[in-house]
Amino acid sequence: MILKTKGQEEMVGFILIVVLVTVIALVFLGIFALKKPDIQSRQSDLLQSYISSITYYTTDCQDEQNRYQTISDLIGICQDNQICKNGKNACEVLDKTLEDIMNQSYIVSNYSFTRYYNLSILNGEGNEQRQLIQDIVAGNVEKCNGPRFFNDKTLPSSSRDKITIRVEICNVELD
Repeated sequence: MILKTKGQEEMVGFILIVVLVTVIALVFLGIFALKKPDIQSRQSDLLQSYISSITYYTTDCQDEQNRYQTISDLIGICQDNQICKNGKNACEVLDKTLEDIMNQSYIVSNYSFTRYYNLSILNGEGNEQRQLIQDIVAGNVEKCNGPRFFNDKTLPSSSRDKITIRVEICNVELD
């Protein structure tokens, strides 16, 4: 009879240890799961998604087969200094379309959350980068006292120079 109770005590002790380790693991898991991601990485991820979505936006520029071009396609057409089927310069259509997208996406004023933005499309790499179109800017970076966030996306290119779309945003400092 003594042997049976000793085995039962060991089983109870083992179960208590397993329960204790599980509770400690759940506490640590809860602490790390509830930890808020920093605003810098969240905003950077949002900008990356925003830039990706812009590249798929369909413009009013048609090619010779009457297909409407996306921003990504239009950047390549602009890079080659081509004209849309409607006779408009591809770079002008690109500039106007991106300006409209940015103005609709980010309202910049003294009463809005966003105080400044800058979208640029760069052609080339490193020190040899040049603007494909003029930067699309709203607001004044000097008056921005809040956090500034930026991200960029490099478009795949087989025969052309590397193209980079970069967006920088400045928001109001939240308390």
